[in-house]
Amino acid sequence: MKFNKQKQQQFQNEPESHDGKTLLELDCSDIEKKKVAALTELKPFKLITNYFQSRCDYEVIDLNKIQKKDHDDIEFDYKWTRNQKELNFDKFKQGKQIINHIKNLKKSLSDKNNLVSNLKEMDKKKMYNFDSNDFHFKTYIFNLKNEKYNKQETKFFQQEKDGIWITKNPYSSLGLGIQLFKNIDQLKQDIMDIKSTELDQDDEEQINKVKSYSLVQKYLDNPLLINNKKVDFRVYVLIVSLDPLIVLYQDGIIKSCIKEYDNDFEEFDQNEAYKHLTNFSFSKTHPQFQELKEQLVMTKEDFENKLRQEYNLTEEKLASMFEDRKKIAAYTTLAGKDKLVVQKGAYQLMGLDMMWDKDFNAKLIEVNTNTSLSNETKVYRQVMPQLVQSTLDLILETYDDFDKVREKWVNPERLELGKWEILINEAQNYNILDKYRQDQQNIDQQEL
Repeated sequence: MKFNKQKQQQFQNEPESHDGKTLLELDCSDIEKKKVAALTELKPFKLITNYFQSRCDYEVIDLNKIQKKDHDDIEFDYKWTRNQKELNFDKFKQGKQIINHIKNLKKSLSDKNNLVSNLKEMDKKKMYNFDSNDFHFKTYIFNLKNEKYNKQETKFFQQEKDGIWITKNPYSSLGLGIQLFKNIDQLKQDIMDIKSTELDQDDEEQINKVKSYSLVQKYLDNPLLINNKKVDFRVYVLIVSLDPLIVLYQDGIIKSCIKEYDNDFEEFDQNEAYKHLTNFSFSKTHPQFQELKEQLVMTKEDFENKLRQEYNLTEEKLASMFEDRKKIAAYTTLAGKDKLVVQKGAYQLMGLDMMWDKDFNAKLIEVNTNTSLSNETKVYRQVMPQLVQSTLDLILETYDDFDKVREKWVNPERLELGKWEILINEAQNYNILDKYRQDQQNIDQQEL
């Protein structure tokens, strides 16, 4: 690959000037037949389309202009869809085509109930000197369609006596349907009422209520605050390949609540939600969103400066927080790995949301498999074009020859990674988690 080093340096110095176009220098006169990029990108954020339009070796087909029933008939070399459900994995020609979703990944890691289950299965292996109990929240999964109480549900009712609890729809996103309970007795009563009521499959409101109480988590009531507001960190994980397994990491954007944090509420309503939910899409419902939106996101650099100023954090502590993010990302990815379907040419960009408690212990909130590529604020415009360009340049180079994927990643220094850092590279027998491996003797002692 021959890259435009001058532009690359310019974008490093002035990230807001990045246009999202390829940095690969192509000889357009040497291209006999263009490849096809079939895209279903929605307006107004056309970063994927913009990227492929900058490559003279690709022609772009806008699938939004073609009836969905005809999508599977389109011949393509690369296909990008926002949602996994828009892809027909059975018709995907692995080893000949590239697609931006890995089969079963959403179900395994993005669906919150399965994320919890897979993390717990990973914990049982006792491979490392930490597990998901160190970075995820105590969670109970309820089967509210059954009036009987299983072992996990009974444990919740018998052992949990206090604290703030949050309920979520395991399959939802954008902060939809989330509720907070300071009164655990009220939460228990709500659950009992739902379980004792016969489900009407035609009652959409009842079905949504069942879903919204299906996952109950202990709420982090002492979060790290910046400017007195709750924040979370959207980081990115790129699964380049499953065979060999290649997983990369990149820091992203810090998102802030639109209102200052407190937990003095009696009843959790939308006004209170603005103090607790950092989701950018949810914040758009606030009447002052347009005038405040630039304040709701910050870069990693601004975030770390705030930590230095407000909490006097040292460079060593900031580096430790960075390592925590990477090890959580690697552990979470491995937790879902065995459930994924290996198809050569399938890759996945994920957005992981993390936060910290007041003692700077990192916590995983959730995994997003249709991560937003918005560029509607200054901070987003500093991050997203680079993210898209570096991802697509790297993916297209990796799969330029499907038979040489492992060979290329044996020497990743020859590839242009941009801001991506390697978490796992089986072609080199490298795993960032190896430094956290349990000593087998310690494992044996724990089991005695």
